Amino acid sequence: MSGFAVGDVIPNSAAIYFDFNPAIVTNTFNTEFVNQLSIGENELSNFILAPNPATDSFTISLADNTQTIKDVFVYDISGKVVLSKKSIDYYTTSVDVSNISSGMYFVEITSDLNNKVTKKLIIK
Repeated sequence: MSGFAVGDVIPNSAAIYFDFNPAIVTNTFNTEFVNQLSIGENELSNFILAPNPATDSFTISLADNTQTIKDVFVYDISGKVVLSKKSIDYYTTSVDVSNISSGMYFVEITSDLNNKVTKKLIIK
């Protein structure tokens, strides 16, 4: 609503009536207007996962040279790890998915600075 600023406090209470009995007044609850909350940008969001959809393999490449890929995990839709590739320590890596059945999967990439990002992958 217009007319309110950050730091304004609005007290609220209620009177509850049951039949013809006197009102039961609730405790006062104060609502304070605060700045909009947000989260920081993921520091590992600048990478390329291609091709997607994949058939036999896909490649993960980091766009900058400030981090390297440490681990890659591929999860099925139920959260079970179906493939893992650890201790990579390169800016790019190829992952063989030829023995995984077709469907939707999640790829979790961890960098050497322990930043993580998860992306969706379709396997034909």
